[in-house]
Amino acid sequence: MKTEIIPYTLGIQFVFYVAYGDLDGITDQEKRLFDDLEQSSRIDAPEGYEFSHWSINTDKCDEFTKCEATDLMGTCYQFDAVYFEQVTA
Repeated sequence: MKTEIIPYTLGIQFVFYVAYGDLDGITDQEKRLFDDLEQSSRIDAPEGYEFSHWSINTDKCDEFTKCEATDLMGTCYQFDAVYFEQVTA
């Protein structure tokens, strides 16, 4: 099975939301912004692929960069949107 990965730079506040569904530490607006980005990632999947899950790369941390969900500067990690190739019968 083939995979495709698209990296995103997202704020540290989204780690527990993505990993555990924990909303502590994020505002309602931040949640909406992330959910919009995730929905866009699902809709705009590479051709022939479908969104599978997020992978958080904690080795790729920048203490002052722009979050792609909020457009604010702060500590961010690399979040990888992982896509699997669609299987047709």
